[in-house]
Amino acid sequence: MTREETLVLMAIMKAAYPEHYRGMKLRDAEAIISLWTELLSPYPHELCVFALKRLITESPYAPKISDLTARVKELLAAGQENSTEAWNALERATERASIVTQAEFDALPYEARRFCGGLSGLRDMGNLDANVFSTVTRGQFIKAYDALKRSKETLELTPPEIREVTQGMAKGPVKRLAPKRLPKRITEDEVKEIAPETQERAEYTPLSESEWLELRDSQLAKLQASI
Repeated sequence: MTREETLVLMAIMKAAYPEHYRGMKLRDAEAIISLWTELLSPYPHELCVFALKRLITESPYAPKISDLTARVKELLAAGQENSTEAWNALERATERASIVTQAEFDALPYEARRFCGGLSGLRDMGNLDANVFSTVTRGQFIKAYDALKRSKETLELTPPEIREVTQGMAKGPVKRLAPKRLPKRITEDEVKEIAPETQERAEYTPLSESEWLELRDSQLAKLQASI
């Protein structure tokens, strides 16, 4: 973590515990920032922010640096353990990739399934050279694991109706509805059979010039009266 990233943590702390930092002198604040930057420098900024927010939700008291570093180490250890378990499950599946069923693929850890992209992707991995798979592919999986895990957490927090839409879009383009067929044009005889005329059709007679001028003047008079 850098000094600027530590300032982000301090801003979160100040927002969560305003009384704790009220009246703090500039010299004391500088000392805290320098100490936290030094002790948190080995850890990723995003992980520190995540751990700090977790601590804030668990305690009404401002966490100490030891609380934060302990939580970050717990998250790192859990992440490494989970990534190893997910990789081992993926490795076992690729050993019999040609006969893995869709149900077996769906039972793999979420991160392993996302990394493969689908059952066909798993089968493609099964055809890789063993050395390439155990080195290059494994490195790619470990590197991508954190991002895959975050996508799982985001998915779990997404409302079901939104999740259904986004998952459907991820599987492929939205299926277009078939256009409705236009009704066929019916003949005049068919119209008469459906609704026979009971009276003669009224004929339209256009206004004469004098009638048109008279109508125009009356409408103008009404408009002026309303203004």
